[in-house]
Amino acid sequence: MQFLRGPVQQLLNVLPEVVAVLAVLAFLVLTLAKKRFFASGIALAMFLVANVSAQVLKHWIFSRPDLGTGIPYYTGNSLPSGHTVFAAAAGFSLILVARPRQRPWVAVLAVVLSSAVAAGTFIETWHRPADMMAGFFLAAAWALVAAAILANRGPQENQLLVADPGGTSPVSIWLILGGLALIAAAVAFFALAGGIQALRYPFAAFSMWHYLAGLALSIGPGLLSYGAVLWRLQTVRPARF
Repeated sequence: MQFLRGPVQQLLNVLPEVVAVLAVLAFLVLTLAKKRFFASGIALAMFLVANVSAQVLKHWIFSRPDLGTGIPYYTGNSLPSGHTVFAAAAGFSLILVARPRQRPWVAVLAVVLSSAVAAGTFIETWHRPADMMAGFFLAAAWALVAAAILANRGPQENQLLVADPGGTSPVSIWLILGGLALIAAAVAFFALAGGIQALRYPFAAFSMWHYLAGLALSIGPGLLSYGAVLWRLQTVRPARF
């Protein structure tokens, strides 16, 4: 996989900026064109809190053991992946701002961009797969909080179908199943790579199974997270106080 590092590094160097520009443009279009000002405020707050909490966890809460591989100690602790949190939180922000019937296709676009960031970060060996998993789950947790707050604006915030207020998009189910399938595949690839023994450093041998396991584990939680958040946005109901 060394032949991929050059092109991936070039792409990864600009990918966060590309994702940021696309997210900002889409955010402004959805906010201004659809007049989604309250939703935009909630989404922006979610994005900021997710990224700040990632830095707090990374620098002051979590500690990762040094396995002697040089990863991720170029810059210190790596959990969670800041790149992944940024990309995932940006995607969740767009889903929150979008109107309910727009959310499925917005989620598909967001998960593609987020997965590209997570996969590139893994191939570049900036992070371990668990760092991307933690990044997706952290961003998804704050997105679920934002969804609960947004739901109290009324059923218009989560009504997917006019004729069926309780309807859910099959996209959410496919994302969840796709995420679970990738995680299961990661387990299978891990076994084919040698299981626990393959984690010992220095490694006896590298194989494609190592990379496939890492890639699947870096991307699978992203699909699972987006599917869960999309499904919850379509089913959450206003709280009764």
